[in-house]
Amino acid sequence: MADIIVVCGPRGAGKGTLVDGIAKAFAIPKLVSCTTRPPRPGERDGVHYYFFDPLAFAWVEAIGDFLFTRTIEPYRYGLQQSVVTREPIGVTDIQPDCVGELRDRADELRLRVFAIDRKSTRLNSSHTD
Repeated sequence: MADIIVVCGPRGAGKGTLVDGIAKAFAIPKLVSCTTRPPRPGERDGVHYYFFDPLAFAWVEAIGDFLFTRTIEPYRYGLQQSVVTREPIGVTDIQPDCVGELRDRADELRLRVFAIDRKSTRLNSSHTD
């Protein structure tokens, strides 16, 4: 199983920017999540997400290959175990409500979780106290 660096924080906190920076600075592969939502302009399958139709997502969930799943209506999101095991180390981002699903498997998955929040990001980026 891979060592996984997990950046955790709410939407808009800068998780993706931090993950991109870590991946680039340390040549660590990004672990790409799956979603049932359609790609946004500029997003590419396998780079930003693996874009699944709902039936394919349900099948992967049924065979137990997701480490976690989340529904953010009307779409589903998840990280496949098979993606995680491809690399000896990887970095990904998740929202805070997904941490609980991974907590019980932290030793098995060799997780290192780093949490950020919007307030600290906003303060740090504006250089104010």
